[in-house]
Amino acid sequence: MGRLALRHPSNPSWRFGSPLFSPAPTFHQRGGRIAFTHGDRFEIELRAPDGRPRMIVRRATTVRQVSGAEFERAVDDRVSPLPPDLRRQLLPRLREASTSRVRPPISGVWLAGDGRIWATFGEPAIGESVQASVFDSLGRWESDVALPDGIQINQIDPDGLLGTFKDEDGFPHLRFYRFRLSPRG
Repeated sequence: MGRLALRHPSNPSWRFGSPLFSPAPTFHQRGGRIAFTHGDRFEIELRAPDGRPRMIVRRATTVRQVSGAEFERAVDDRVSPLPPDLRRQLLPRLREASTSRVRPPISGVWLAGDGRIWATFGEPAIGESVQASVFDSLGRWESDVALPDGIQINQIDPDGLLGTFKDEDGFPHLRFYRFRLSPRG
């Protein structure tokens, strides 16, 4: 998939990241299942290991426009951790490449150990919390779940979520968050 990427000014072979609000194709594999999303719509393709389609899970969403002020906050959030000279070099490229003003409806997909499908969405840089829509193994929506701030999901099991977060010094920590999803009905 040829996706636009921002490159480091001094070394073009280094990938800095994608433009802001650019839909990102993501996938997750677990057991004999593969989940894939393009990120430009709330749609998840479930496939067999050989690539054959098994099911498509969709959910209606409302287009989330990004205001000018939110865009500027997202730009600041992206470049603030960088050294000043690199920030100055990348800022014009980031603004030029980031032409979308719509938050992608889905940012990631996960297959849980119990067969559930989790789809994440939301953008902290514009003041949104990150959430997950949870679907059962047949693709039926069960619930939306608010995720802990700053969490990077590593794995989802039937009884909890294993994730990494960074402390105020930037040091990563591994944490297990227990949860219990009620059955539908």
